[in-house]
Amino acid sequence: MYRLNRDQIRQVAEFASNLSLVFLASIFSPLFTGVDRIDIFIVVWGLIIAFICLGTSLLLLGKKKNV
Repeated sequence: MYRLNRDQIRQVAEFASNLSLVFLASIFSPLFTGVDRIDIFIVVWGLIIAFICLGTSLLLLGKKKNV
C-alpha cells in the first residue's frame, strides 16, 4: 500500500481545513443576505460536515508529526 509523505499529508490536511471553511461559509452566508427563512436542518447538517472536515484536518496534522 502506498504511504503519503509529510508534504502530501500536509496538503490533504489543508484541503480538509479549507473544505470545512467552505461549508461554514455556505451555511452562514444566507444569514447576512436577507433570507426570509433558514432551515435549521441544513444549518445543523452543515455544521456537522464542517466539524468532520476540521477534525480530519487536525488528525492528519497530528499524524504528520508522527511520520
